[in-house]
Amino acid sequence: MKRTRILLVDDHVMLLDCLVSLLEKEFDIVGVAPDGGAMLEMARRIQPDVVVLDISMPELNGVDAARMLFREAIPVKVLFLSMYADVSLVEEAFRTGASGYVLKSAGMEELVKARIFKIDAEFVKQVSQIGFDKEPFESLVKMQIFKVTPEFVTEMRNEGLNDLHIEDLVKLRIFKIDTDFIRAAKADGVPLEVERLVQRKIGVARR
Repeated sequence: MKRTRILLVDDHVMLLDCLVSLLEKEFDIVGVAPDGGAMLEMARRIQPDVVVLDISMPELNGVDAARMLFREAIPVKVLFLSMYADVSLVEEAFRTGASGYVLKSAGMEELVKARIFKIDAEFVKQVSQIGFDKEPFESLVKMQIFKVTPEFVTEMRNEGLNDLHIEDLVKLRIFKIDTDFIRAAKADGVPLEVERLVQRKIGVARR
């Protein structure tokens, strides 16, 4: 069965990369373009079945680019992808001859963050295996930013720090509390509590 050939157009490179990753399993991504002018040149040359087109772009915006595309009678369907939900803008987009209008949702933002912070299926699987299988997406981002790896979680648990939440683990990373520090704190009788360890680290612990 012939796959639909898609040309993606957006001035945000990271979003383009994410869209390619999202769509390439089911469609043929025949090109990507950063603005309306580049889209027109590519559409003339490669004749895609569908153009997924952002509205707000430099040089030539999506609405004007779509008008020019249809004026040239290139046999293609246009799907607008935009962050704007203004009714007048949606109506103007459809007046160009477009077949659809899709809002960039929170889900799209998560897709971009996942790409930036390398939150892939393998990372999610590892997090699930250490007991964090129902964490919100933002918690996964924090784990990547502060290098809360599965190995680090295991080390903390082996030292006796159990029932830790993501925020607790982030604090341990921020204050650079490692196994050597914890062992020294235990030897001095400091309770195995995140806040007490943090207080000791910054020099205000009461023994």
